[in-house]
Amino acid sequence: MRSSSRGSALVEFAASLPVLSAVLFIGIEMARASAHHVSLQFALTRAMRWAVLGQTLPAMTRAQSIKYKLQEIGTTYKLEINTADISVCPVAQPACGGSNPGLGGELIQISASEEFQMVFGGWSLTLSSSVVGSNEPFT
Repeated sequence: MRSSSRGSALVEFAASLPVLSAVLFIGIEMARASAHHVSLQFALTRAMRWAVLGQTLPAMTRAQSIKYKLQEIGTTYKLEINTADISVCPVAQPACGGSNPGLGGELIQISASEEFQMVFGGWSLTLSSSVVGSNEPFT
């Protein structure tokens, strides 16, 4: 009697192991994706803090400067954001083409998306985020 209960417990464990493993790995991937999304949001927030002051980098337009700054901040957090995936627009003109940083006193929105590659299964997610800030009245 005792050996048959051991055998049935082993069979039950073997049957449930793939399900438990899948739940564990999916949980790990979702935690990684969530942490990556938080990093993207934080990089956008830091880029917005820089952008609302009306600063520009030498030999660049203001929109190019904001995009460059976001990429620079993103590399600190292991983000690989392409310039084509960054949009800088006034809130009043959401379809501005992604390269209009607005005037002093206007609300601007910086949006970015990045492809997140999952380790298990080879899938990828597109993580997107945006922030809105008010330009300082600069001249």
